[in-house]
Amino acid sequence: MNVGNKTEFKTDSLFYPILFTLRNGIEMRDYNRDLSFNADDILDAVRQRNRSVAAIIHTVKNLGNESDPMIIECNNVKGVITRNQTNNTVVQGKNLLATNHFRLLYTPESCYRYSGVTDSLQNNVNISPDRSWTILAGAAGVSWNLHSIQYNESSRELKWATSTVSTAAYLQNPTVFNLNDLFYPETGIKENISAIIQKFRLSQNYPNPFNPTTTIQYDIPKTSHVILSIYNMNGQLVERLVNQKQEPRFYSVNWNASQYSSGVYIYRIQVSDPANGGEDGFSAVKKCILMK
Repeated sequence: MNVGNKTEFKTDSLFYPILFTLRNGIEMRDYNRDLSFNADDILDAVRQRNRSVAAIIHTVKNLGNESDPMIIECNNVKGVITRNQTNNTVVQGKNLLATNHFRLLYTPESCYRYSGVTDSLQNNVNISPDRSWTILAGAAGVSWNLHSIQYNESSRELKWATSTVSTAAYLQNPTVFNLNDLFYPETGIKENISAIIQKFRLSQNYPNPFNPTTTIQYDIPKTSHVILSIYNMNGQLVERLVNQKQEPRFYSVNWNASQYSSGVYIYRIQVSDPANGGEDGFSAVKKCILMK
């Protein structure tokens, strides 16, 4: 979300914090009761409130229900308007872009950050996490900022750069954290891991459907030999992701299925206890969908 620059508005009604509005649209499943859970829930939540700030809100594509990406521009003077790829006449490729200058509610203003990113997209329309960071630090770099932050859900990586007295954050080399290590460090909690992880667990992969990578997470409460395998719907082994002894921890494994065809796949975890003669201690199976 970018904060906009049109905030003057007189009303007898109460203002509502925009971040609370976004939480309503995101966290209340099917906010608008249209039997779908998508970006329209966020849009309708924004429309129904007197906002305490003008804002530009980016939503992303939801593969689960084919919700397209959308930019929502709003303030209390002009109301709410949306932009998507069909009226995205400036930005090259299948990309959406907005800065803290309104692009549809008002006549588009010349913003050097907006122009810098559009120029970069003319050279190359493909965006990766690394290139996104580079563009936002270079072409969209501001004269000063306190933090530059990027979260990649697929890899569970968090990039973070903080300004110093003499240098803006976007000019700093970021520190990269893995969220599993950040919140579940390997050191300092092993003696209490049984209180934190009380049972074996295999989670649903995310994203799902996916293309071409997805993340599989599982919990190991005691030292065990773990086998994590991928099978096709015919029961044939496709790939073995894990086959080793593992310490008690929360685990996250990425599967890159770029070499495989679209379809439904099965992933299975098998856990045995080395201290108990290799007896099986836990087994679970879940489905995932590769959609290219």
